[in-house]
This record gives sequence, C-alpha cells and structure tokens, in this order.
Amino acid sequence: MSTPLSFSRIASAILLTAILQPAAFAQDVAVVSAIEPTTATLTIQPVPSINSVTTASDEMNSLEITQFPPPVVETSASLEKLTIENFITNIDPDDVIGREISQGYYGDPNRPSTGISLNDVVLCTVAKNLNIKLSDIANRIQHDEFHVQEGIFDLQISGGVSARSTDEPILVDTPGGTVKSNSTNKTVSANASVSQLLPTGGVVSLLFDDARIKNNNAGTVSPYYRASTTLSVTHPLLRNAGPLVTQSNIIISQYANQISASQFREQVMNQISVSMQLYFDLIYAVSNVDITRISLAQAQELLRVNNAKFSAGVLPELDVLQAQSDVALRQQGLIQALKQVDITSDQLRTQLAEISDNPDLGLMPRDQPTVPEFQIDQTQFLSEARRFRPELEQVRWTIEQSKLNLEVADNRTLPQLDAFADYGSIGANESWSKGVGDVYDDKNGNWQAGLSFNYPLQNRAARYRFHQAEKNLDASHLRLAQTEDVVTLEVLTGLRNVQTNLQQVALGRSTVEFNKSKVDTGQKRQAVGLATTFDVLAFQSDLATARINLLRAVVDYNKAIVQLEQAKGTLLNRFNIDVRCGEMKVPEKLPKRVFTERRIISD
Repeated sequence: MSTPLSFSRIASAILLTAILQPAAFAQDVAVVSAIEPTTATLTIQPVPSINSVTTASDEMNSLEITQFPPPVVETSASLEKLTIENFITNIDPDDVIGREISQGYYGDPNRPSTGISLNDVVLCTVAKNLNIKLSDIANRIQHDEFHVQEGIFDLQISGGVSARSTDEPILVDTPGGTVKSNSTNKTVSANASVSQLLPTGGVVSLLFDDARIKNNNAGTVSPYYRASTTLSVTHPLLRNAGPLVTQSNIIISQYANQISASQFREQVMNQISVSMQLYFDLIYAVSNVDITRISLAQAQELLRVNNAKFSAGVLPELDVLQAQSDVALRQQGLIQALKQVDITSDQLRTQLAEISDNPDLGLMPRDQPTVPEFQIDQTQFLSEARRFRPELEQVRWTIEQSKLNLEVADNRTLPQLDAFADYGSIGANESWSKGVGDVYDDKNGNWQAGLSFNYPLQNRAARYRFHQAEKNLDASHLRLAQTEDVVTLEVLTGLRNVQTNLQQVALGRSTVEFNKSKVDTGQKRQAVGLATTFDVLAFQSDLATARINLLRAVVDYNKAIVQLEQAKGTLLNRFNIDVRCGEMKVPEKLPKRVFTERRIISD
C-alpha cells in the first residue's frame, strides 16, 4: 500500500540532491555552457519520523525529480598557478571566453589592430614624436645663433662711387680791375674700405680712395688724378676693452647652446616617459577587459544555474532577477572597459604621431603585466639625479651666463677711453697710373694719433645695469638651490611610489586569493541554501574589484619605476640612448629587460 508523499520527504530529497551535486563555480575562469536541465532518478531510503511509525513503500522509494546540472568549470587545481601576469596564456584553448579574449579586446571585431612592444614604443617615440622633432628644430636654431654671434669677426668690405659737379661765381682781381668769373669743378671718385674687429675690441681698417678732377682753375692741370690710402686703428683702453667683453655674446651663445641641448635631452626623456606610461595604461586597459569578461562570465554562469534552479522550483524568481541585473551591470562595465582600450590606444598613437595615417588602426600590447625587480638605493639615486637631471644642468649654465653678464656690466661702468692712429699716403698726377704710383712710393705721407675720452658724470645706466647683473646672479644661485630641492623631492616621491606600489602588489595578490576563497565558499553555501544569490554576486564583485586593483597596482608599479628613472635623469641611460650636444644616438636594439637588473650608468 502506497503512502502519500509528505512535504518533509520531498524537502529531504532536494536537500540531499544539493549536497551530492554542489554547484562548484570556477575561481578564475567560468565557462558559459548551454547544458539544459536533465532528469535524474534518485533512490531514497525511507526516512523515519521522530516516532518511527512511517514506513516507505517500494513505489515511493523511486522518486523522479528535476535535477539542475553542475556548471562546466575548471577546477581550482587547474587554476592554482593562474596569476594576473599570465592568465591570458594559461586559458584553456577550448574555453569559449578564453577564445574571445585571445582573439581581440575591442568592441568592434572589424577594427584592425597591430601588436606593439615596449621597445617598439620607445623607438617610435624617438623617431616620430612631434614634440621631440620641434625641440630638435629649436636646438638647431639656437646652434645657428652661435654662428650669428660669430659674425662680429666677419671681414667688413664697403665701397662706393660718386660724381659731383660744382659751378661757383668768383671774383678775379686783374690789372684792369675786378672781373667776375666762374669756377667749375667736376669730380668723379671711387672708394673702398676693409675693416676687421680684433679679439681685444679694437678695429683695423684700410681705406682706398681714387678721384678724377677736372676744373678751370688757372695754373692747374685739368684733368688730373688723385689717389690715397689710409690705415686706421682704433682700440678701447677701458670700457669694452679685452677679449671677454668683445666676445661676450659669443660665449653667452655657447652657454645657450648647452642649455638648448640639455632641453632637447629633457624633451626626449619626457616624451619617452609619457609614451611608456601610456603603454602601461594600454596594458591595464586591455587586461581590465579580460578581467571584466571573466567577471561577466561568472555572473552569466550564476544566472544559468539560477535559471535551472528556478525551473526546478527550488529557487525563487527574485534570485534570477538579481543575477540578470548583475549580468547587465557587468556588461555595462565591459562596454566602458572596451571604450577605454580604444581611447588609450588612440592616445598612444597620437603620442607616436601615427593616428592621422590610419585612424581606424588599434594598438595591441605584446607585453603582459609584470613586476620587475628594482633595487632601491636612495643615496645613489640622489647622487645620480644631481648628476644627470637636465634641469640642474640648465640652471648651472644659466649661472655661468649670469657670471659673464656681471663681468661685462662691471666693465661698462668704466669711462670710455679709446686710442686711435691713422697713417695715409696721397698721390696726384695727370695720369691715373702715375697718381697710384705716387701713393705706393709714399711721397706724401700723413699721420695722426691721439686719445678720445667720454664719460657720463652720473653714469646711472651702467651702474644700475651692474646692480641688475648682481641680482640676476643671486637669483640664479637661488634657482639652483630651488631646483635641487625639487629634484630631491621628486626622487624621494618616486622612491616612495615604487615602494608603495610594490607593497600594493603584494597586498593585491593576497586580496585576490582571499576573495577567491570567499567566492568559492559563498557558492558552496548557496548550493545548500546558506547563502543567497545576492551574497554570491557581492563576493564575485569583490573578486573582480580585487583583480582590477591588483592589475592597477602592477601597472602603477611599472609607471612609478619609469617616473623615478625620469626623476633621476637616467631614463635614457636605461635604453642606452645617448643625447649629447643636441645629437641623439639610438642603438639598433634596445635591452629586453630594462628594469630587471641594475645597470651601470655612465656619462
């Protein structure tokens, strides 16, 4: 005789089924499976009541119930070695989500992409970055200015040709009385001169003059030729005297060349730093897509299982709605993550001056997030910063400029006292050749020598220019001290950022492991009814957040190393890129592991 099926018997059967078939979710990669609910036959032994009076018949011992299938997942053992650095390469090739991750990161599957490594980024930055090219042009312009200032020693040549005619009335006293007459004079002349500035401030010039003169003066030969040659020397004795004052603009231009070359080196280093940090941001954006997809896959798997449970009548509809809402929320996060990949890729391509060539092309990083070894030595780092930072080098050259300006200003407070001397020879004859011959024969020599003096009594302009130069030199020393403080602060800040981010990586790894265990425990508790869908979704969200935080810490650690090398001024040395005197030498192959081991940094 069959007995009626009691509610306690059914509940016991369902609970036993859940215990025997727990929904073990994946800890790292959950695979969406389309397995439909199946039926299973479970033989249940009679469960006596408290009073031991109820006996189950053979007909009721075979109870057919609807059983939801366990999700198809990877076991914890297969994921033990899966980390944020290698989770892409360790994904099962048969994994649906894994195939999606390996095939592309972009929302638009038709968008072309090309792979790029960190060394590619550095080389492309050096070769194509527009800011570097502009800085190179500015450096070359400044180098040209040096040659402009050298022009003061160019040999100066001048000359001219002129014609003049005069007709003046004159009174001539004759025996017959005063007679009015006219004096005519027609002169055609040519002159040429050569002058040269001396390094000590003097000027040497040589003047040639030749003229043909025709007149109606009685008792003179007409026409006749006159030639002359004059050598003149003028030299300052006090103000503007000496090589330093004379060549001050040339020396200042040399200092400016050094400053410009240092600024070019600074620009190269800054742009490489920007490109590297954008590259690390791209690694983060792409890896963030992977993590977001894993999180979405976990939410979809939970939704699939909840649907199966709801169809079996063992789960309320609210749990299904919660799972659906979380899937939609994570899909939104995936959309935003995909967009960020495109934005970061475009930013990097703009930095590399490639975005206009092919706007639709995306960049795919070939490097995976890593945690390189980086030895820290604060004393050595501060010493390297004082030695290699371009800003300090620029201020030191500025101090040299200020010192020179002070010496020049001091000289210009002196009186103007110049010595001069001229010597000339004049010849005249009825033929041009004989007139020139008289000049070279030095038959009619003329000379003069003397001193000229000039001095403003108050001399306010020169005195206050000197005071300004003194103040500029003081300001330059203060700027050096200020720049040293800034450099020291940047190095110390960089050191702390590297140490802090490394600690964040260690804590992030622990947090991920803790949240993996929490998710695993929550899924098992949900399978036996001790946790709700809301709890599991919250645990999965915490795990996704922990993974993203770990990835962010790894990327920030790499960026902090780059920023620290930039703060020390040694970033170019790491890649063996030599920038000196405005010229850049780039090796054919860059080192593969830039920050893994300590490198000897030299000049």
